[in-house]
Amino acid sequence: RDEIWALGLRNPWRISFDPDRGDLFIADVGQNSLEEINVQDAGSGGGENYGWNIMEGSECFAADPCSQSGLTLPVAQYSHSLGCSVTGGEVYRGIDYPDLQGLYLYGDFCSGRIWGLGRQGSGWSTELLVDSPFSILTFGRDESGNIYLSDGNAVYLVSDGPPAGNPGFQVSEWLNDAWVRDGAPFQGLFITVFPVLEQVFVAWFSFDSMPAGDGSAEFGASDQRWVTAIGPYAGNEATLQAELTTGGRFNSAQPLATQDGAYGALDIVFEDCNHATLTYDFPGAGLSGSFDISRALNSNIAMCKANATDPAPGAEQALSAPRPAGRP
Repeated sequence: RDEIWALGLRNPWRISFDPDRGDLFIADVGQNSLEEINVQDAGSGGGENYGWNIMEGSECFAADPCSQSGLTLPVAQYSHSLGCSVTGGEVYRGIDYPDLQGLYLYGDFCSGRIWGLGRQGSGWSTELLVDSPFSILTFGRDESGNIYLSDGNAVYLVSDGPPAGNPGFQVSEWLNDAWVRDGAPFQGLFITVFPVLEQVFVAWFSFDSMPAGDGSAEFGASDQRWVTAIGPYAGNEATLQAELTTGGRFNSAQPLATQDGAYGALDIVFEDCNHATLTYDFPGAGLSGSFDISRALNSNIAMCKANATDPAPGAEQALSAPRPAGRP
């Protein structure tokens, strides 16, 4: 015989069970104003009426006032100022990201926002975790409890940073390449990592304008600067001592070049295979600052991703949500 488990749902878009507690989470797409999350406790015998089309979320839909007698209202909702179509997610029960433990992660197809919903006393609290650029179609969970999302083009790991016990992105020889600063066409850096020596070497050249057509630009001329630096690295950061080379020519052995060995310092923090921040301090020249750099060409990025620290096997990239407020 026919049986009805639940009533009052307009357009559920993804339902999932909490793998530990057994509670059923139902994301229901609204009509005009509200998107909602409903929760059915594991001990329920079914038959709940979630309100549609008397209610849209916690508000009356067809008539106001309206009777809420016998209805089960959502535990969370958001207005169409924050999105337009909820995509239900999963409860995190893995071990890699303990700050997300017990949170139900869900998102919106239109805005890309991702929220975390968790129990707070006898009620619930929800918090915006990240505003992503994706049109979120679905979430999924692997056998380790990690949660992923897909926008139809790729699969992304949802995390709050490096996994527990995982140091995150690491400096390696896969970063060896030419790097540039956006919007600065007359300068660049050659970065070389020596893993055996645990050292990073950088050659940074800059010109105020394009060098003369005869190709005889001099080291240390008033319109250019050639800085070399070397030093150790740890994790995703390299700290280098810099020298300024002057007096030579790029295409000639004469005159001899000389180096100022106490010119200053460079610090490079690598975010991933194609993004880093360089900070410099040259006291004698009165120069200091920082800027972002990326590879001059994209051809080596895929090789780096394949061999460098991988945030999640099979994931296109990690989508990192900030640590939820109030969690240590």
